[in-house]
Amino acid sequence: ALIWGPPLAQQVQLAHRLMPLAKRMGVLYREAGQHEINILLAASAVTSTGTVVVPILVESLLTARALADAADRVDVLIASNDSALFNRDSAKLILLTAYRHQRAVIGPTPAFVSAGAVATQAVPKPVLIAAIVARVRHWQASGHLGHSQAVTRFAPVFNTQVARSLGISIAPDLLREAQP
Repeated sequence: ALIWGPPLAQQVQLAHRLMPLAKRMGVLYREAGQHEINILLAASAVTSTGTVVVPILVESLLTARALADAADRVDVLIASNDSALFNRDSAKLILLTAYRHQRAVIGPTPAFVSAGAVATQAVPKPVLIAAIVARVRHWQASGHLGHSQAVTRFAPVFNTQVARSLGISIAPDLLREAQP
């Protein structure tokens, strides 16, 4: 497997860089993502940014009420990289509810950003293509694809229109890092 979903820690870091005054970062996740949440909480306890990661466990189907309650408790919502929780069927509910509560959403994918999330971290296409080519060449040389590997190079993707409507200005250095 070639894994290219951004780690939650990088999504939280992007949210902090985008909104340095936000102090409560709500991370929506299912029980299956508990391990990654534990790692994130341990890492965030060490930092001195003053930002608090608020884990928000989604135990059943997402509802507008649950999202509204979550939005009231945090300054920004961060969607974990969980396609069962965050997909095209749930995108409208998540994004509209967050927007009604004037909360930015850091989405799990560039598709969520296109749909109305403020930002995400994503693998640039040339990096992904290079990783795929390397895996194919390894297979050609050895006869097997090898162990699962995660792509570790990410760049931010922004929806400047949504950011502007929420009163978020994207710093020029962040815009320079963004994927085209």
